[in-house]
Amino acid sequence: MRAEVKEICKALHLAYIADRFEEVRFETKEQFLRDVLALELSCRQEAKQARLIKKAKFRELKWLKDYEWSGHIHWPATTSREELCDLRFLERKQNVLLLGSPGTGKTHLATALGIQACQQGHEVQFFSASRILSPSWKRR
Repeated sequence: MRAEVKEICKALHLAYIADRFEEVRFETKEQFLRDVLALELSCRQEAKQARLIKKAKFRELKWLKDYEWSGHIHWPATTSREELCDLRFLERKQNVLLLGSPGTGKTHLATALGIQACQQGHEVQFFSASRILSPSWKRR
């Protein structure tokens, strides 16, 4: 029976249900079907986020919750921390330029914003300024 379920899921391209449907509790048919399909969707979203983060080629993973916001950040009058963190600049097709001395957290902030974008389904590519400015760098 389990082998049949796996084959049907494979034919329907439901990669996660076959391995995890037994985790879903059964109260009614509708609830079970809804929860199994929600599990498939959730697993797909997690896998997509992981693929996007890997494809971005971050040097290391950093998160906004760990970023030290105090002191050294100066915001333009037209933006705020909230607008930056909720990635509104992406909707407006705007760039973000981070300038500062070494060790002020530019890479951490850029990486954390990139990871957040990946988690929201956006494709991201990480480049350091030194890599972009090097003569061997080629645009894709």
